[in-house]
Amino acid sequence: MVNEALQILVVDDDEVDRGVVLRALRQGPGALHVTAVATLQKAREALERAAYHCAILDHNLPDGDGLGLIRELSDERDMAVLMLTGHGGDELGLQAVALGAQEFIQKDSLSDGISLARMVRFAVARKRAGGAASPLPPASRPGAQLGSYVLEEELGSGGMATVYKARHTALGRHFALKLMQLNTPILRQRLRVEGQVQSALRHPNLVPVVDAFEDGGAVALVMELIDGPSLDTWLERTQPSEGDSLAVFLQLLDGVSYIHEQGFIHRDLKPANILLQLSGDRWRPRITDFGLAKSLIGGGGAPGITRSNVAMGTPAYMAPEQIQSAKDADQRSDIYALGCILYEMICRRPAYRDARALDMMNAVTVGAHPSASTLVPELAPHIAAAIARAMSVHPEERFTDCAAFREALTSDRPLAPRPPRRLDAAIRLEDRYVPTEPISVRPSAAQPTRGGATLAMLGAMLAFAGVLIAWAYW
Repeated sequence: MVNEALQILVVDDDEVDRGVVLRALRQGPGALHVTAVATLQKAREALERAAYHCAILDHNLPDGDGLGLIRELSDERDMAVLMLTGHGGDELGLQAVALGAQEFIQKDSLSDGISLARMVRFAVARKRAGGAASPLPPASRPGAQLGSYVLEEELGSGGMATVYKARHTALGRHFALKLMQLNTPILRQRLRVEGQVQSALRHPNLVPVVDAFEDGGAVALVMELIDGPSLDTWLERTQPSEGDSLAVFLQLLDGVSYIHEQGFIHRDLKPANILLQLSGDRWRPRITDFGLAKSLIGGGGAPGITRSNVAMGTPAYMAPEQIQSAKDADQRSDIYALGCILYEMICRRPAYRDARALDMMNAVTVGAHPSASTLVPELAPHIAAAIARAMSVHPEERFTDCAAFREALTSDRPLAPRPPRRLDAAIRLEDRYVPTEPISVRPSAAQPTRGGATLAMLGAMLAFAGVLIAWAYW
């Protein structure tokens, strides 16, 4: 592939930056045929005229956000994608990787043309192999030794990290060892903070960190090895009854309640981050992956790891306020994610499953999903009501803590009325998150107030729209 001629599309509205990228690419090895445009519209026009192997996208463009094009290019056009970010733009790069990009690079590191050209070729190769993100160094693969641990097999891999089954050379015991795939200072610091948080939390429903070390510039976390499936795998392979699902979920509530009591929020609760371990004749959920955890006491965490107006998490389980900004998340954001998890356990499908992550985010902000009772008509009313409250678009309408959520699930008494809220439009994403295609949404019903005829008319219009959309879901 080194000598293969590749077609590259560069999308950057800054003439100087665009020139730097072009020079860097043309100085690299092999034949790279480069087309450069300044807007998303011009990029789409170029894509209609020719086929490209890789796109290099700027984040901030005059007619939208480069993030919005990643999923379209990665999934629909099967192209490799590199995201360009500004200085300190690792959070944006992480979002890009989560949306399907193979790599991200800061603009101030573009002086080495050979590195950029090789990065492009690797991204194309990685895409063809069905992967994303940077390669693991040779010393971080099965059979290699890191510190006192020998890597035996890969247990799982995401956009930013890989977890291995590892054997301690002196003890002979097996552990789970987590390594970051992208070796940048902020990500190394993120993993250190994750280890500090997770090692400080000890609860039967959490996976503990027992060691952390650095070897050859790589930071590794060592965790207890859980011999069981993740919750998403369990749901996919089995058909748990409502009773079995609730038995697992109530334990999950206990674990999250403990996290909150210790002054932290998780911010990335989802079935893939919950492991199941057989304890006697029942499954015990164990929460893992505290990479996005945040301290609510003194704003803990490493400087620069969480920034305003940056969404961090997994779109299908992120609360609307967390989509707006990771810094806006609090305990109620975890409650929302728990509601999404219980919805999926009961309904056997996620609440949100739009093909495009940005379309999904827009649907989340207005609560555009079928109710649990619609999908499971026989579901007990108090459970359906508890799920609906936990997944409310407005944080003030959710349960205030896990104990209240548990009480609602274990008692068949009707829930108390929700606290009144302002007559606000549902939280919406900023312009950079506007989807490329319209989606159907179910507006929240407006409550008439002293505003008179105007608000009454608005309420009627929203109610009518709700009827039409409910019919569409039916």
